[in-house]
Amino acid sequence: MSPMSPTSPTSAPSAPNPTSAPNPTSAPSAPSAPNPTSPRRARAPWHVRVLAAAAILLALHVALAFALDTLGLVESLLSPSGLRALAVLPLVLGLYAVRLALLFVMPGLVFAALVSAGRTWRARRAHRAQARQTPVPRA
Repeated sequence: MSPMSPTSPTSAPSAPNPTSAPNPTSAPSAPSAPNPTSPRRARAPWHVRVLAAAAILLALHVALAFALDTLGLVESLLSPSGLRALAVLPLVLGLYAVRLALLFVMPGLVFAALVSAGRTWRARRAHRAQARQTPVPRA
C-alpha cells in the first residue's frame, strides 16, 4: 500500500458525498411511537410527582417529630451530659431540613402543580366537548 493511497489513514479527506447530505426541504421524521413491550414505564405528569413528594415530605416530618419525641430530645438538651444530644443531632438536622422544605419550598410547588393540573383538566374537558360537537363525516 502506497503512503498516498485512498485507503491509507494519512491520505487527505475526500469531498463529501452529495447523496448522503440531508435534504433541507424534507420534513423531519416524526418520533416513533413508544414500544409497549419496552421495560421503561411512562412517568407520571410532573404535578402528580410534586404532590406525591409533598405527601412524602409531610409523612417524613411527622415520623421524625415522633422519633425525636420518643428519643427525648428536649430532655437530652436539658441534661448536663451533651453526649445524648449529639446522638440525636442528625435527626434534628433532618427534621429542620424537611421542615424548611415544607414551609418554604413545597407551598409554591404545590400551588404551581395544582394550577397546572387545573389547566390540563380544563384543556382535556374543552377537547372532549369539541370532539362531541364535531360531526363525523360519513363515507
